[in-house]
Parts: sequence; C-alpha cells; structure tokens
Amino acid sequence: MAVRTLNLYSDTTDLLTGSLNLTKLNPALFVGNASDYVDSRVGMRYVTPFDISGSGPLNNSSKLILKQIANAYASGTLLMAAFSPIEDKQLNAYGQKLVDYAEVQLIKIITGEILLPGAPMINPYPPGFVPSAAVGIFNVDATSYVEDFYTKNQKSCGFGGVVYPHGLFPE
Repeated sequence: MAVRTLNLYSDTTDLLTGSLNLTKLNPALFVGNASDYVDSRVGMRYVTPFDISGSGPLNNSSKLILKQIANAYASGTLLMAAFSPIEDKQLNAYGQKLVDYAEVQLIKIITGEILLPGAPMINPYPPGFVPSAAVGIFNVDATSYVEDFYTKNQKSCGFGGVVYPHGLFPE
C-alpha cells in the first residue's frame, strides 16, 4: 500500500517525539497512516479527505484540531513501534497516551461533541430520500402488556409504593 503524501494533516517536523532520532522507522509513513486513520474515523460524519491547503472550506480551528489529532496519533504509533523490541509486557506509556488521546478526540468528532466548522457532513440517506420528523405509533391493544404484567403479577408491600413479585417475600 502506498504512503499517503497529499492532504496530510500533520508533518514529520510536527511529531511529538522530542530529540529522538527515529528516521530509521520512516516517520513519513506514520504521518501518512495517521492522516488515513483520521479520515477513516472522521469519515463516519464528514466527507473526507479534507483540503487543508488553505483554499478549502475548513476554517482554521478545524484544521488545527485535525493537525493536533494526527500529530498525536502519528507520534504515538511511531514511539510504540520504536520501543516495541524492548517492551516485554506493556507498550510505551507516552506513545499509548498519545494514541488514546487521538482516539478520544476522534470519537468526540464522530459523536458531534467536537464540530469541524466548514467541513461538509455526509448524507446518511440514499439519494432522493427525505427523512420525515413524524413518527407513527400504532398500538393494537387498548392496554400495555407491561402495565398488564405489573397489574396481574405484582402487588404493593404497603410501604413507599415499592412493588415486589408474589412469593418473593413472606406475607
């Protein structure tokens, strides 16, 4: 699979790896994969990939949010890959924390807690379908089966309106 080189949300110079020399692991691969991962998750709510070149519809805040998430994800996966040979029982804690942070932020975007102003939202409906706000409820019976169950099978114990099934407690 080819490394993504266009519409990257991060850059190898933005990675959060400090002064570690990780060039043997090809940081550009991790940056490209991070942009792909962000698109795969955010693409559940918005039309991706985003044009972040400056001429696209995204405002600056949206671009910075995507950059921050991609930086965290790329840096975290790069650090975990770099230190994987010396980790017997657990992953690199800093790398894992960065990946977890990125995932939490992506979930917030998917659920709408974080909005990306200027990003075109996907249309979840087939072409030509217009959702209706009206909800039709049709109940065949005059009474509810749930209410009937409680009326027939339970009685009050005489304090505070608490209801217990017959036979559960001695009378």
